[in-house]
Amino acid sequence: MVLYLEDLREEDALERELDRMLTVAEAGELLGVSKTTIRRLANSGKLRSYRVGPGKHRRFRKRDVIQILKLENNYG
Repeated sequence: MVLYLEDLREEDALERELDRMLTVAEAGELLGVSKTTIRRLANSGKLRSYRVGPGKHRRFRKRDVIQILKLENNYG
């Protein structure tokens, strides 16, 4: 299989998008749940969060949020 430069760029773009950090509100919107539910998922360890900035705001990797969505679709 031959990989073309354009294919590699698309893969890089996809990886960057999956590694993008989401706010509590963005993660909630993606999952269709409230910000409180996102915080509960993070507090329980079901959704990994990262603390950023001087205010220690939570951020979530998009790939982690999508993983929760996949789990819900498989078991929910």
